[in-house]
Amino acid sequence: MEYILYFLSNFLLCSLIYKSIRTFLDMKPAHSKVFTLICLGLCALSSAAVLLPASSIPAAVRVLIVLLAVSGKMLFFSLIFGRISLRLIYVCLLSMVTSSNYDTILTLLLPDKTRRSIAAFLLESLILTAILLYVKKKELREVCIDYIGCLPRKLYAVILIFLYVMNLVIFASIDPKYGDVSRIMLVPAFIFMTIIVYWILKISISEHENKQVSNILSKQLETQVSYYQKLNDIYSEFRSFRHDFKNHLLCLRSLLAENEVDNALEYMNDIENMSYTEKKSFDTGNIIADALLNDKNEKAAGAGSRITFSGYVPTNGITNSDLCTIMANALDNAIEACAKDTGSEIKEITVESDFKQGYFFFRATNPVFEKVDIRNDNEIKTSKADKSCHGFGVANIVKTARKYNGSAHASVSDGRFILETELLLNKEI
Repeated sequence: MEYILYFLSNFLLCSLIYKSIRTFLDMKPAHSKVFTLICLGLCALSSAAVLLPASSIPAAVRVLIVLLAVSGKMLFFSLIFGRISLRLIYVCLLSMVTSSNYDTILTLLLPDKTRRSIAAFLLESLILTAILLYVKKKELREVCIDYIGCLPRKLYAVILIFLYVMNLVIFASIDPKYGDVSRIMLVPAFIFMTIIVYWILKISISEHENKQVSNILSKQLETQVSYYQKLNDIYSEFRSFRHDFKNHLLCLRSLLAENEVDNALEYMNDIENMSYTEKKSFDTGNIIADALLNDKNEKAAGAGSRITFSGYVPTNGITNSDLCTIMANALDNAIEACAKDTGSEIKEITVESDFKQGYFFFRATNPVFEKVDIRNDNEIKTSKADKSCHGFGVANIVKTARKYNGSAHASVSDGRFILETELLLNKEI
């Protein structure tokens, strides 16, 4: 009966480890549910070999059995997910070390080896369940995946060594032979290893955040360069037109002097068609916004959509870079959403802007063709594979709005995504 309980408790633990891998490492099983259950059962069964009595087995054979149990766990989890991964290997080793720690701690309460192992499996299962429930309740899965993905391999090794050392220290403290020495070393060893883990973790997270900020700033810089280049092209086109303007007036004057009104009107139409600026530019009141909308409208056409604008964009109270951050991210998200529809119908992206009593109001709406997952603080789950480098669009808009003591709100209504932003303009800018 105890062996059955051992198997069931270990199977429960293996199932929770499988769930943890899916939750925190964002890995999906490569086979059916039946295949997964069989592998989890074999994984739990393979570790039962360590229960064989040590007195009847040579030390070398017992070490081999333990190695086979460990490698068996790695093998079956690799089969479940269809690939061999360093993170899978680490998870298996981590589970072995933590189970050993719980087993060692429970030595004082349960002298029987089998019962102690069952209790250790159940204790670890309880802790994993609590962690998974907390992450699910607080909707921290994406955050955990993001931070785990940025942790360096050296931290994994340090954590394993830390747990292994703590296991040895705890075991020595229980054994009367080493009780005095272990009690002296227990607290310094724990403090030292905790400081190392915290230090490496802090550096890793800081490096990851700096990388994200660097990527965001690089994207903003590229965006601004692109819009200034677009602005320069518009000015160049205008200068070219102005260069010939006197000649056009001379021709028109000659036609009107000869009373050739129809020819003069036709000539005026030709001039209008020649004017790139008059034909394609948006009239927002802000030349930077005009250039940005021109550029984005060309990209929108490639996604089977078009941008319509109404309102006014202020020229003071907000920096060009912050204006680009808000408008560019909003339009990029809208164009990306429209591109997901393969129909021939033109999708309309509506942009509204206004300036009242010192506040800048910006609103962008676009049709959506898949479920949009809007979370706390207007965080939107990205559908792109590279989650560490994407999904910052709305977050950047929110951050910029807060910079101006304002707010940004994202919502979905009647099949359209709506982004509304309100900023208090800075009189010093």
